[in-house]
Amino acid sequence: MSKVKRNFKMLTKSLANLRDRLWRKNKPADNDSAENQSAPAAPVAVARQPGLDCPQCGFRITIQITSLLSMQPIICPACALKISIDKEASHACLDKLKTVQHAIDNAQSVAQQK
Repeated sequence: MSKVKRNFKMLTKSLANLRDRLWRKNKPADNDSAENQSAPAAPVAVARQPGLDCPQCGFRITIQITSLLSMQPIICPACALKISIDKEASHACLDKLKTVQHAIDNAQSVAQQK
C-alpha cells in the first residue's frame, strides 16, 4: 500500500508542478502593458498520460483527477488489482487535486467562451 500512496503523492506533486509552471509561463510581467503582450501560449502537451503504475504488475493505469476525487476504487485493467484511496492519509493531496480540477474547469470554460 505504501507504493500506491507514493505513486499518488508523485501524481499530485506532478500536477501541482505543472499547474505552477503553466501559471508562471502565462503570467504577464509587471512592466508589460496590454498592447505589448504576445498571444497566449499554445496548450502544453503532457508526455505521459496521467495515472500510476500498478504496484502488482507495473501496468500504467490511466486515471483522471475526477476519478481520484470520486474515491471509487481504481482497478488495474491488466491484472484486476483493486486499489483503494485512503481518504484520511490522502486528505491534503485530495484537497490539492480539487484545486487543480477547479483550475482545469475554469480554463476549459474560458476556452469555450472564445
